[in-house]
Amino acid sequence: MRWVSALAGVVLLLALPAWGGTIQAYNSYLHPPFLDNQGQSGLAPDLVDYLNRRLDRGYRLQLVNLPRARLARLILDRQETRFGGVALFLTPRFVADEAHTRFLWSLPLSSDYNLLLFRRPAPKTVTSLNSLAGLRFAGVYGHRYQGIDELKDAGLIRREDAAAEAVNLGKVLAGRADFTVMNHSYFAALDGGYAGLFATQTVPHEAAFNRYILIGKHNRELQQALDAKAEECKAAHEKYLRLAAEFDNYKRLAQRDQREQIKFGNEQILKELLPVVDNLERAIKSAKGAKSVDALTEGVELTLKQLVGALTKFGVKAVESVGKTFDPSTQQAVAQVPSDTVPENHVVEEYQKGYLLQDRILRAAMVTVSTGAVN
Repeated sequence: MRWVSALAGVVLLLALPAWGGTIQAYNSYLHPPFLDNQGQSGLAPDLVDYLNRRLDRGYRLQLVNLPRARLARLILDRQETRFGGVALFLTPRFVADEAHTRFLWSLPLSSDYNLLLFRRPAPKTVTSLNSLAGLRFAGVYGHRYQGIDELKDAGLIRREDAAAEAVNLGKVLAGRADFTVMNHSYFAALDGGYAGLFATQTVPHEAAFNRYILIGKHNRELQQALDAKAEECKAAHEKYLRLAAEFDNYKRLAQRDQREQIKFGNEQILKELLPVVDNLERAIKSAKGAKSVDALTEGVELTLKQLVGALTKFGVKAVESVGKTFDPSTQQAVAQVPSDTVPENHVVEEYQKGYLLQDRILRAAMVTVSTGAVN
């Protein structure tokens, strides 16, 4: 899918010195994997740092992150021959330069492709772009979407733009748009649980594309310097993507394990409680044929002892209350009574036991507190 021809790339505003000097390197991909951690990491800063450590002739790249629409305006306001910098990760067809006549281009750094994103379940199977007719599309300011924009111009779909792809994801999930378009590299960098909310499909009849460094047309010296390092950059980039994919797989597995832990986290304590249920059932069964309550009482006492033992095994213990000083952190006073035998502010009676889980209050004890002897 082609973005605004305007983007001619994001090339530079100032002419470069013929040999070396500081060169602005524009990046308009303000999202992972190109930019994350508030702009401190990602492919764009890593690529600039990598090239700064390896470029000859004193070249130094200075990363400039700008929204695509702003870069488009900068490009449109200047003649191509006056651009003196570079634009990272662009593709010739995104800037209407398939013939490589408007700008200079490095050797390819990586490949990518675009995806159609719908909220699950997808409303329809898209066999051609015409299948999107009647839907609402969420785009990004300054981007041109080849084929989709033609449908908009013909009145077959409605396009509503936002400042960033992340906003469009929220619009699709909220039902304020039916679909959006995102490159695969960005989608692959999303959190696994979040990405799972979307149904994806490649854009019909659209081929994968290579990403390059776009270079101001007059600066062939810089093109040659970049090409000399292009293979190294490509290898480093591919290694980065492999590591990112491995980390993404790790995150997905960790999230799955976390979900399993939440789902089955109580499994062990429940296993310990099942014998208690068994014994209660046996006590009820035997009580129906018993001639005295002594056997039932004994059975219930044994079952209670077993239950308390199971709770103790998992760190649950009763709060001792009767005769103790009233403690509002573990006890709840439901009444106050005078007492000649229990000192003031001490617990006279316990209505309901309290329990601690390790050192944390699980349930406060409900108690009666002494007001002291009657005068």
